[in-house]
Amino acid sequence: MLAYENLGFAEHPFALYDAGKEPRLTEYFVEPPYFQTLIGDRKAPRSSVAFAPRGGGKTAQRIMLERWSAANNVLCITYDEFEIGSQSELSKVGLDHHLRRINGLLLASLFEQQGERSPRRLPDAARVRIFKLHVHYVAKVGTYSAPQSKEALMEALAESPALSKFAGYNPVWPDLKKILSTVVDELSVSPVTPIEDFQFIAESAHKLGFDSVTVLVDRLDENPFSKTSDFTFKLVEPLLCHLPLLDTPYAAFKFFAWDEVKRYYRAVARPDRVPSFDLRWNRKLLASMLQRRLQAHSRGTIGSLNDLAESAAIAVDLDAIVVTFCDGSPRNLIRLCDHVFAAHATSPCIEDGRARLGLFAFEEGVRNYCRTKVDEKYGSGNGFIVAMQSIKLPLFRASDIENGLGMKFEKVQRMVGEWKANGYVNIAASANGSDTNLVPTPAKFALQHFAVSDPCVVRLILPTTQVTSEHLSRAWARNCDACGHATFIDPERYLRGVFACCCGSAIAINPVWPRT
Repeated sequence: MLAYENLGFAEHPFALYDAGKEPRLTEYFVEPPYFQTLIGDRKAPRSSVAFAPRGGGKTAQRIMLERWSAANNVLCITYDEFEIGSQSELSKVGLDHHLRRINGLLLASLFEQQGERSPRRLPDAARVRIFKLHVHYVAKVGTYSAPQSKEALMEALAESPALSKFAGYNPVWPDLKKILSTVVDELSVSPVTPIEDFQFIAESAHKLGFDSVTVLVDRLDENPFSKTSDFTFKLVEPLLCHLPLLDTPYAAFKFFAWDEVKRYYRAVARPDRVPSFDLRWNRKLLASMLQRRLQAHSRGTIGSLNDLAESAAIAVDLDAIVVTFCDGSPRNLIRLCDHVFAAHATSPCIEDGRARLGLFAFEEGVRNYCRTKVDEKYGSGNGFIVAMQSIKLPLFRASDIENGLGMKFEKVQRMVGEWKANGYVNIAASANGSDTNLVPTPAKFALQHFAVSDPCVVRLILPTTQVTSEHLSRAWARNCDACGHATFIDPERYLRGVFACCCGSAIAINPVWPRT
């Protein structure tokens, strides 16, 4: 029997990191606070943008919106493959590039989801145009092959029940073949622009009986040529900034975008026309997701990691620890728990025939996860990691770097400035308790406190023989009420003072000046 089965699970609850591959997503999806606003009114749809970091749940939201649309009479497509073959192609991407594929996906979906909606709701000319556009666009997305002759066109019509039904190809409409034969030569070039075709398709879908049309745009930063924030924005900008398109009647675009592109979006945004939302996972939402995930994979019998623990761990809140170290990311939470399960599967308790999760295995899993994340983010030999491993302080001042590394003050000031620019540290407190910007004045800089931003780095730089993950989570972590980020403060070294989170908000309790 596998280790996770011994723990009481029907399937491994943390084997999959990609929401697109998770068959039980509906069972443990946790709605972010704005999700109902993102859905909006299906009869009066509105375009919007949801920003989230990588691993922050963008695709999960998109999938749930797909399922909601299918159950609520909305013609919905997902646009997440962009046909970009090179960096040079990306620089030439315009609105027509996107709409040619979107139109094809919409038309294919329209025929597939037509159901009992009668095509006779559309005038003959509109049905003919829809059929022409189907051949023109759908061929380009690989669903059908474009007919090369009038005979091939008639054959395609005869072989496709959906097309035949939509076009009304039956004895009641005997002139269809004659009508189509007069327009075959026009199929290679659409007589109007792709945006006009999109607007016509949306209007036709509404006349057929759909309440509205929704286009979900996702995985923008997963194309090999759009992995950086500037290129990701360049890819989506033609769609995101075209207000006439986003204001199409009976249609809405929902963008699920990497939060790193937000700074480019702000320069051209129209929040009065296209609202945006920021997905931030607080501890309560993450704990709820963990509970639902465990329940879904255990037939409802397990709702907490604490339910899996040996009796020696009863006083330790394992859920709180993993929520702290996942740093606000659902994917990180899944990965961390996967490392814990892997450590448990190879732990001595398995060899001894004990099925429960031991504290040793749990701690080993947390450390292995933190080590993996640090290697991925910083790489080997990173100067910041080397410095932190030397001073072993998650909250430090310039003098700690000077004394620990034997560096001159000017070099320390320059180095810490680079760390702050890279997001490795943030200013936690300063002489007057309010200055959270790195100022060049040496006297002020010397008094400022800097906090390590990444909890995985904190876990690795502290001696594991003295400070456990449980103690870090319970006694050291100070969680921001505004953004949920944890800043780690040594309770033996600091007693009182003024503290600021990386988001600029004040922490609920006041840290933190050295004991005297």
